[in-house]
Amino acid sequence: MVPNSRAILLAAGAITGWLPAVVFPGLDARQDGRAQAIQRGKVVYEQNCAGCHGSEGRGDGPAATHLYPKPRDFSAGVFRITSTSGSGLPSEADLLRTITRGMPGSAMPGWDLLSEADRIDLAAFVQSITGFYDLEEKKFFSFYEQAGELKPLDVSPEPPSTPESIARGKLVFRKAECWKCHGDEGRGDGPSAPTLRDHAGYPIPARDYTSGVFKGGSEPTELFKRVTLGMPGTPMPSHEQMLTPAERWDVVHFVLSMARPGAQQMAEQRRRSITARRVKPAQEWNDPSSELWNSLDPTYVALMPLWWRSKRVEGLLIRAAVDGERVYVNLQWEDPTENSTAVRPQDFRDAVAVQWARNSTAPFIAMGAGVEDVNIWMWKADKEVEGRERPDVHTVYPNMDIMAYPEVEGWRPGEDENVKRALAEMGPRGASGWQAGNPVSEPRPQSSAENLAARGFSTLRALPTVSTKVRGKGAWAKGVWRVVLSREIAAAGPQEAPIALGTHIPFAFAVWDGSAADRNGQKSITIWHDLEIPR
Repeated sequence: MVPNSRAILLAAGAITGWLPAVVFPGLDARQDGRAQAIQRGKVVYEQNCAGCHGSEGRGDGPAATHLYPKPRDFSAGVFRITSTSGSGLPSEADLLRTITRGMPGSAMPGWDLLSEADRIDLAAFVQSITGFYDLEEKKFFSFYEQAGELKPLDVSPEPPSTPESIARGKLVFRKAECWKCHGDEGRGDGPSAPTLRDHAGYPIPARDYTSGVFKGGSEPTELFKRVTLGMPGTPMPSHEQMLTPAERWDVVHFVLSMARPGAQQMAEQRRRSITARRVKPAQEWNDPSSELWNSLDPTYVALMPLWWRSKRVEGLLIRAAVDGERVYVNLQWEDPTENSTAVRPQDFRDAVAVQWARNSTAPFIAMGAGVEDVNIWMWKADKEVEGRERPDVHTVYPNMDIMAYPEVEGWRPGEDENVKRALAEMGPRGASGWQAGNPVSEPRPQSSAENLAARGFSTLRALPTVSTKVRGKGAWAKGVWRVVLSREIAAAGPQEAPIALGTHIPFAFAVWDGSAADRNGQKSITIWHDLEIPR
């Protein structure tokens, strides 16, 4: 029996908790000089941020091609989330808050996995590169030096949110013409929405308030800042002069009245520690729908589309078990459509992958970013053959399949059994991909999962068949995918994750939604999480 998946995810979100108000005592406690902090921050930046923002902070890292919204170009001095009046520049505390919490609604994850000291140094480094180099004067001009002392916005005390303030906010929403972009019901579908562009000329969607996801946070004070200051670099203007503080608070209450409860918590990336349950060996652990899995509490982790969209897979429920011989990872996510065929050019499969770091200090999340190997287990829905015939050209296009192999000469439409029998007798002869050991070309794979390795973009490769076996099994029912991926606990190959009893290992996840045409780098991912494997 499949319980209501929305209820599952909301319950899991409640289990994980909510990110409390972000306080940074280290900002005032720092004793060393700023130059040393910037130098330390540069090291943190190169390891964790340059992959998206680029080595010089111009938003041109190797991952930028796959991302939308685009990574911030610090050399432009344009930031979305600020709390300062006049300059449009974020304070160090603003930067630290964004680094810590990320920007839900984009591919910018939260970095609370870094120590507070590292995040403070990173914020100092970002400030140091926010500017431009003048070729004529051969001098770097800092936007922060030009702005001088930043003036914090004076946020008036929040009045109570009442039905009356919400009703007033609806009127102010009309008065300020917010509806032209955000729509009458706050769904981001106003008449001006299709024409919106950011400062760099990219299309930018108006915020859909009903989704409940806000880049700067959903706390009333944060939304008050957005209404007051606007969002620099976007069509969202400042209302500091147009609206009184009381009117701005009424708008905030109206906007929050439209927001889906709990959505912000489910979208924010926070590092989780998951402990594999020590269990007795049983064949049922290979079955993702087995009742045995219900005895293990799930952990919810948020997903973020690299190319952001409102209709998306929001997160995963994760369970893990170890029986002394194999480690099992059970993944569950909500997907209203089963996409298990990828034969036609217009079709794309559902899929999920687990990415493993090869030491306790995980590299940049993007497949190692060319610095270090990562091990990837990938399950593909179209490879799940148990209990059904695997879709292929002759099943998707009946009566149109032309075989040129001599073994099937004389084949006629409807004689599929003869084709399959002939191909089985022929083996890989005449099929170069199959003969070369390419797991994608294998017509009868032993598992729906592949064991892969990568070191940055465009380096994904299958590991030799002699490597430790990775197995997978998936099942879709009533709008929910359940997948189990497992591997032997044994000496790892040179490019495999060193999984062993009594170890701690970082892992991350990716989901491809076939109905959204996800493939290759178009996918939703998580940040690094931690798996504890007991002895």
